[in-house]
Amino acid sequence: MGRPWLTHAALAERRPDAIRVHIGGRADGGPAVDYTVNSEVGVTDLTGSGENRTPVNHVLPAWDIIAGQAATTALLAALRRRDRTGAGSNVAIALEDIAITGIANLGWLTEVRERGDRPRHGNFMYGSFGVDFETADGGRVMIVALTPRQWKALLAATGTEAVVAAIEQAVGEDFTDEAARYVHRQTLAAVMRPWFAERDLQAAGDALTDAGVLWSRYRRMSDLVADFEAGTASGVLAEVDQPGIGPVVSAHSPIRESGKYGTTAAAPALGADTDAVLAGVLGLSAGEIGRLHDAGVLAQRD
Repeated sequence: MGRPWLTHAALAERRPDAIRVHIGGRADGGPAVDYTVNSEVGVTDLTGSGENRTPVNHVLPAWDIIAGQAATTALLAALRRRDRTGAGSNVAIALEDIAITGIANLGWLTEVRERGDRPRHGNFMYGSFGVDFETADGGRVMIVALTPRQWKALLAATGTEAVVAAIEQAVGEDFTDEAARYVHRQTLAAVMRPWFAERDLQAAGDALTDAGVLWSRYRRMSDLVADFEAGTASGVLAEVDQPGIGPVVSAHSPIRESGKYGTTAAAPALGADTDAVLAGVLGLSAGEIGRLHDAGVLAQRD
């Protein structure tokens, strides 16, 4: 970046239909990475225990991932436009803009303007009923009840229908309304906690599944790797032999065509496809490509 001959204007002089997609940190050209953007837009203030307001960094580089998807969408749109009109495109995406538009489109900024900063409350789900419970053997599960059906299933599984009905009458609330469940989340969780404490993870999980509860176990990534090694993990995972590294746990594209995942491939070495692109797209001969290598214009490959 910053080289005059690599600007879109310079490229378009040589080829008007050139497409350039640039991902930067900030729209004004300043630097940024996912961690700095996350703190800047306030996500770190929402993450962590409700016992204090110390910012907690979110380990998932969400804005990096979404920026990559936005770049892919932009490139595909530019290609479609070129196919239809012959015009090129100069697309710019700022990581900070990705984060700001993300939280704005979620309604979080409007919510803050109307109600102030959201309280932090650990693993409770904001706006509905969702929280973690510990089982008798030290396991931990996450329970989410977004819909009336899911809420009814949770009450049935934990045998708390009568107690919760009494609480509804006492506080004058209808807990089929997710907003009411959120307001009284602490009380509802306290009612259900003994049920989990009396059962091991297997027994609790079986009962929750049988009742149709939306739930999951808390696991470590090593558990997922163990599942992969045992052949019981999601079919999206795959082992790829990466040259220079060896076998790595990789994945198919999550997009399934007619119910099937696509193929996998090792990551190409830098410049591995350069000769093929120059020959197939630009029509350069082997001699011309060789001269570019000899002159140092193209990097030599092992």
